[in-house]
Amino acid sequence: MGKESNIRPIAESKESSLTWTQLKLGRHRYHELAGEGKVFASLKWENLFGSLAICATSDRKFSFNRPGFLVHRQITVRRLDIDDDVATMRMGILGKATLEFTNGISYSFRRIGLSGADWQFIDSSGRLVCTIHGEGKLGSLRGKVVFEKEAKKLKDVTLLASLGWYMIVLIAEDSSP
Repeated sequence: MGKESNIRPIAESKESSLTWTQLKLGRHRYHELAGEGKVFASLKWENLFGSLAICATSDRKFSFNRPGFLVHRQITVRRLDIDDDVATMRMGILGKATLEFTNGISYSFRRIGLSGADWQFIDSSGRLVCTIHGEGKLGSLRGKVVFEKEAKKLKDVTLLASLGWYMIVLIAEDSSP
């Protein structure tokens, strides 16, 4: 398990893809995005049940939360150092969502394929940023994030990879018996 001080910027990775792995950490759900023997992000749920998770990147920490009980139509993204929401992901229908940052930048998040475990982030000009492929079942989820050539230079690419994985985990939880 990587420590936050050991989290590296994704731009340092020489590979075009990195892997999300679920690790055991007591009773908490904990995931790391890693490759080349380095950790590039972590995602830790605050409680065994619930949707509040803390995302750590090389330079920032965020919380992801899906408020509400019966209707989960949005996810809030909050930067912890400034204690303010920086983005909202609004869920649409048919496997589509929109991520809108408070600074006006937006991305589409859409499901590809029929499994519900493969998703893509697309920027506002229609360019693919990354594809996230999930596999496995709860307790042993794994995912592969494939970055487009220039995407690793984007300021928010680690946040996108983390938020996408968060969504895949929530979908897996919601669909499990």
